[in-house]
Amino acid sequence: MKRLFAVLLSVLLLVGLLAACGDNGGTQSSEPTSSESSESVSSETPDVSEEPDASKEPDASEEPDASEEPDTSDSTTTTAKPIDSDTERSTTSGITRPSNSKTSTTKTTKTTKATGVEINNYKDAVAPLANSKYLLTKQNKLNVAYIGGSITAGYGSTDGNSWREKTTAWFKQTYPNAAITEINAASGGTGTYYAKHRMDEDMLKYKPDLVFVEFVVNDKIDGCTAKQSQANMETIVRKCYNANPNMDIVFVYTTTVAIGTGKSNTWIDAFNKVAKQYGIETIYAGAAMANAGQPLKSLFMDDQVHPVDAGYAVLADEVISRVTEILGKAGNPTKTVNHVVPPILSDGLNINTKIFYAEDIKAQNASFSIGTQSFVSHTDKSADMKKGESFTFKFTGDSVGIYWYGGNTTISCYLDGVKIVQKKALVNSNGSCFVLFDDLDMGEHTLTFTNNGKVGLRIPMVFATV
Repeated sequence: MKRLFAVLLSVLLLVGLLAACGDNGGTQSSEPTSSESSESVSSETPDVSEEPDASKEPDASEEPDASEEPDTSDSTTTTAKPIDSDTERSTTSGITRPSNSKTSTTKTTKTTKATGVEINNYKDAVAPLANSKYLLTKQNKLNVAYIGGSITAGYGSTDGNSWREKTTAWFKQTYPNAAITEINAASGGTGTYYAKHRMDEDMLKYKPDLVFVEFVVNDKIDGCTAKQSQANMETIVRKCYNANPNMDIVFVYTTTVAIGTGKSNTWIDAFNKVAKQYGIETIYAGAAMANAGQPLKSLFMDDQVHPVDAGYAVLADEVISRVTEILGKAGNPTKTVNHVVPPILSDGLNINTKIFYAEDIKAQNASFSIGTQSFVSHTDKSADMKKGESFTFKFTGDSVGIYWYGGNTTISCYLDGVKIVQKKALVNSNGSCFVLFDDLDMGEHTLTFTNNGKVGLRIPMVFATV
């Protein structure tokens, strides 16, 4: 009996052991419970609420660190579609974007993990000056524009010897079958701030295909900060592409005796950030003057700012040499292609800039007289302001600037009935001045400007962003 009980006990223990082993095997199954499955998925799937909104421009304040190599594992591909002449265009943030097109070119971009701001990789974009080469060789025409200060205007040069005139002459000689039209949008003593407002009237309305931009010297003289110069130059570039996405652009860096070698300074470095972002070619013409094998002073007038003919010849030779090189690398294009328009790089762009001329001021201030003396390249009329005289100007926008001739005199300004104090006038190299109010809310504003100085002023224009 005892033996039977022992055998029965052994059988029961064996059955219990087998049952325990069966439970263990179930916990090692590859099928998780419903709660375990949900937890696993949520840990590997990114939170949708944290993904960037693709419909929004990246935050321009979050500029990628150029010293860091972008992570190629985060690369993305976007598409820029060429705009045909009969294709509807839509505008976002002041930039023309295609709404419909049959063909497209692909741009490869990279993003940094830290900011998510796109960095351009232009290997798939249109080659620099390829559109100009197509027009020169296949269409036999080119509208070439020059926008800059007095060095681009050719102050101090004899007839036909400015770098601008020499460059245009080279185009005509090199492409004799092409109709070359020069658009001279140079205005002495003015920098990028003035240019971004006047370029619609002075340059874009003439439909340039190729634009040379020269503003290093005058932005230095005007005391622009790096951020101001960068934002102004980016505004110029985006306004060009807004007018014609096929437009080719080249930055030309000139110099003075004080600036010296012209290889790197506050303004060149600021413009280079824009050039890198947009894939724009740069020409260090000022550095060529510094390396010309003769004292730099010998290439300038006594003011040490404006070149003599020999200095202009060096500038022209460098521009022509680099343009020849760039056109040579453009291959044999068979059509014009839209330039890639990358995300905005800078804070404070003013795409919708406008100039209100003396006639507009007089329309709101009937007592003003209009003079006929020419002060700027695009207008020969200015509003005359006597001592103690005021004008009131109403506009809808978020910035306004007043430009005048007559020296750094005493003025007072009221905006929407509130006196603006401690606003320093900025004095340009040609004796003109302006004050700027660029932190307004978008809406209707009333500006009152009073001349409290001892001399009369002449007001050719008011700037505004509308």
